[in-house]
Amino acid sequence: MVFLRSVVGLSLIASVACQGEASSVGDATPSVGEDAGSAPDDAARVDAPFEDASTPEDTGVDAAVAEDADVPDVGDTPDASTPDTGVPGECPAGLSTSEWTRRADLPRARGEHANAVVDGRLITLGGIHDHRTGPMEVESYDPATNSWSSVSSLPELRNHFTTGHAVYAGEIWVCGGKPDGARSEGSTRVDVYNVAADSWRRGPDLPEDHWAGPAVVVGDSLHVVSGGINNRESADHHFVLDLRDEDAGWTRAADVPEARVHVAGVPYDGKLWLIGGEFHHRHDGDTATVQIYDPATDRWSSGPSLPEARSHHEWATFAHGGSIWSVSGVDSANRPRGQETIYRFDGTEWRRMFDLPGKLVSPGAKIMDGVLYVFGGGVNDWFGGDLQATWARCL
Repeated sequence: MVFLRSVVGLSLIASVACQGEASSVGDATPSVGEDAGSAPDDAARVDAPFEDASTPEDTGVDAAVAEDADVPDVGDTPDASTPDTGVPGECPAGLSTSEWTRRADLPRARGEHANAVVDGRLITLGGIHDHRTGPMEVESYDPATNSWSSVSSLPELRNHFTTGHAVYAGEIWVCGGKPDGARSEGSTRVDVYNVAADSWRRGPDLPEDHWAGPAVVVGDSLHVVSGGINNRESADHHFVLDLRDEDAGWTRAADVPEARVHVAGVPYDGKLWLIGGEFHHRHDGDTATVQIYDPATDRWSSGPSLPEARSHHEWATFAHGGSIWSVSGVDSANRPRGQETIYRFDGTEWRRMFDLPGKLVSPGAKIMDGVLYVFGGGVNDWFGGDLQATWARCL
């Protein structure tokens, strides 16, 4: 931990020396909405070629980014799935807009851990502290008291699931994942956590195993897409559950044109965005690909690619306040694997924001009350450091 604090200190000193606005990434944004075809009524696979919106060779990212760069206006209407409960311009005592502040550590080491914000509480669950196992306990963070507390544990120990946008009517949906100790096997199990009641119930099982792929609520429907089949193959499946009628069960929608694992999913502008990922689970290369699903037409289209390829970022990529934030990623084919650059899509293009306090690997991240929280994850590699640090910075 002394090493991490030293690295952070050096990073902040170097960053404060640079002044300027958050830089725009790329000279132009790829067209959003290029049609990729639709699934027929019987939910067959999408066979039409899919044209990837590739990342320009020159992203236009400046070498230096000012630590005091203001976050540009993200619009007047926050995304309905993640209400903006903060007061603009108000920064809690002890926090700063120009540097990261260490907050209360996670009680247990976690990386690749799911998280969600419900009723002003940050809930974190699942994750791993080595390659195949992690904690059963679920924990809740209260920013007012800067403290973590335990709530009802997972009904079944598993990992490699996401919940950041799998929230509906005060409940968090845990869809699939890997059973504890599994190498490449997945699960069809669905559990639902009611935050106010601090209780769990079963949801309808998925039609197929699902792990390391997003579960995202768009409107009144829960979409479970892509992810891993095994370490060599990724799933292109796309299941949908009408949350107003759970008993009707899962239906199939247009399959993902480019299947991948450890891909982020967010609801944005009434559509489902799939961002980045890797094409299989062998950690030999990631992608900057963005694909957009329109529930109104059951069609996929290409979106504006990330400024750099990244995967294992699904727990730190989210929609908030009219923007999409990609807070931390992994370059799985290189060493160190961690990426420290934060990007924000403002509706037109991806913009480079300030950097993380280090090259973090698969932390959780969320915004609450105008503060960006980053918690857990490794330093430089999967399990470097203690995987318990919590960092906060006002926006």
